[in-house]
Amino acid sequence: MRQSAIILQPAHIYVSRTPTIICAVVGSGVAVCIWDRVLCIGGTTYYKFPRIHRLTMGSAAYGNVAIPELLRLLHEHGAKKTHLEAQIIGGATPNWDRTITIGEENSEIARRLLRRNRVTIVSEDTGGILGRKIAFDTHSGTVAVMKVRLIRKSDWQFESSNESL
Repeated sequence: MRQSAIILQPAHIYVSRTPTIICAVVGSGVAVCIWDRVLCIGGTTYYKFPRIHRLTMGSAAYGNVAIPELLRLLHEHGAKKTHLEAQIIGGATPNWDRTITIGEENSEIARRLLRRNRVTIVSEDTGGILGRKIAFDTHSGTVAVMKVRLIRKSDWQFESSNESL
């Protein structure tokens, strides 16, 4: 079976029943990849800010909106919370200004919401000063993480389209 691949932009959520490689480039933002180990389906959200206080004004740009929505979408696809495994990636602090704490706050909101929802966190690659490129296989639950100093457009290429992104 041929896998499709997508690049997830900030403030988006993607869930797939079919095998898909979900790619993202994160800095201070966080990608949360969640996989149902029984159904072999998964999804990812990529948010830039930890929380919005008025949830009615929220969007997937905020962790406190994006993570519950990702869980809801997975549930709609048949996933059960007892079968879910989460991986948290990102939350870097810019090298040029270490007083900025948004990366740490983004990582912490993911931990808090996943624990509150009783979703097992199986791995975490957060903090530091480097950005990360990730590729999440929704069928196997595997996440490849590459730490990078500079993201180039030519870093992303998919065999299925032979097109640089």
